[in-house]
Amino acid sequence: MANRPDRKPRKKLRRVARALYEGDATPDHEAIAALGLKLEDEAPQHIECWPDNWQPLQVFAALGTQWNVGPSGVIGLRYEAIAGTLQEFGVKKKARAAMRQSLRIMEDEVLQVFREANG
Repeated sequence: MANRPDRKPRKKLRRVARALYEGDATPDHEAIAALGLKLEDEAPQHIECWPDNWQPLQVFAALGTQWNVGPSGVIGLRYEAIAGTLQEFGVKKKARAAMRQSLRIMEDEVLQVFREANG
């Protein structure tokens, strides 16, 4: 993963994290038809993932069951689960700090998705 001396937020990384959790919910055509409604077929949304964001996205997706949840909802990722996942994906020790930063960026974006979904 390339170093980012400018330290600006990664918009493309945020976009793929958002797409991962917003998803492409497939509508239930039978239920819609039973209500007498019609739904125009839509092509599924495809999000471009740049090569330098691919491994962070894979690691983030693998952490999908590692969310801390409190009384008010999702709090964030369980950081103690990250080390083992980085090893599982073969992330070299030198690249782990940058990978954790990418994960924090995606975590922040997904937390925003959760807040938007819950009002």
